[in-house]
Amino acid sequence: MGQLTVNEQSTVAGLTTKNNSLDSKEGSYEKSNLREIVYELDEEIGEIGAKVATLEDVEILLGRLMEDMDRVVGKGEENFYFHEFHRKLRVYWRLINHTMNELNKDYEKAAELKEEIFNKVVKKNGEKRQ
Repeated sequence: MGQLTVNEQSTVAGLTTKNNSLDSKEGSYEKSNLREIVYELDEEIGEIGAKVATLEDVEILLGRLMEDMDRVVGKGEENFYFHEFHRKLRVYWRLINHTMNELNKDYEKAAELKEEIFNKVVKKNGEKRQ
């Protein structure tokens, strides 16, 4: 962020200096606040990454289950494996459902943080330039 210039007229020099020191304190607070928001955003992105990894693992497991089911159907042994396959599908579905719900919450939080950062950085800088 650019520095503010001080008006060189003697009658307002003191006021301008006081305003600049206040701006500097506010800027310091805003920077620390922005820093906290960025750390929180980083945490949310990490959470999203972990949930995406879980979904990728479930995708692999479902692919293997599909291969096993195709193999069993090819042998005509569906009845012997139905309960095992049903149990796996039920667990995978619950895992996907839970992970997707949590992923959506994390995404919403990350989107809010992004908007907050945008408002603090981009919109504020736009106001200073005008």
